Amino acid sequence: MRTRLYHFFLFALLTISAPVHADETGFEDLPVGETSAPTSAQELLAECRARMPIDPVKLTGWVRCRRPGGIVDKECNFAADLRWGDAVPSVHYEFTDAHGRPLEQVTFRHATTPTEVVYEVGPEREPAEPPAWNEPILGMDVTWLDISLDFLHWENAEINGTATVKGRLCDLVEIYPPKPLPGCEKVRLWVDREIKMFLQAQQVDENKLIQRQMWVRSIKKMKGRWMVQDIEVQARNGGHRTRVHVLSCE
Repeated sequence: MRTRLYHFFLFALLTISAPVHADETGFEDLPVGETSAPTSAQELLAECRARMPIDPVKLTGWVRCRRPGGIVDKECNFAADLRWGDAVPSVHYEFTDAHGRPLEQVTFRHATTPTEVVYEVGPEREPAEPPAWNEPILGMDVTWLDISLDFLHWENAEINGTATVKGRLCDLVEIYPPKPLPGCEKVRLWVDREIKMFLQAQQVDENKLIQRQMWVRSIKKMKGRWMVQDIEVQARNGGHRTRVHVLSCE
């Protein structure tokens, strides 16, 4: 059985080769095997979804938005409840401040089309109108589309060659939203051919400009499971960069 590498908060990229950081670790320990090319983009996305955990997974961590020079501009903590294996697959996130006070929370249910979204804000968890998919979370670079992974369910997709990311052979897949999404003509993913997880991505707008970037910085084995531990997200002309760090996995 192939090693499962679980997805978390993955999206976007400005250049095909992401910057190399000193703390990019864990990739050298990933499994390597002989695998054939996918027959279609739909098959590849289905394999990505199949690598999601069937059993419930709870994650905790933090999100930090930094300006040049490493100055922290904004930060929050998060808790995530991933239930991909339920009869109604769902993902729930709660964002809190440094004192544990609720800021925003959202639940995505993927049993319907379009995806059902339940959104609440503030310490009283007041129901509110769900934000736009491309809206930044708490003014940082991560968006609601990132954390929902809704694009893995989009049907209009095509494979457009291969590339090497961190020494890993990846298939390049381009996915188009089911209906017009301002600022996002397509999502471009670099999917590791062996472990079926995307290591880089781009959000491309209607003018063919790359609007957002993402790269996986480090991975770690937590309680016998490979997990993404750090990712970096950067929006075009944002003037800052956001890092997501996973502290625990249950």
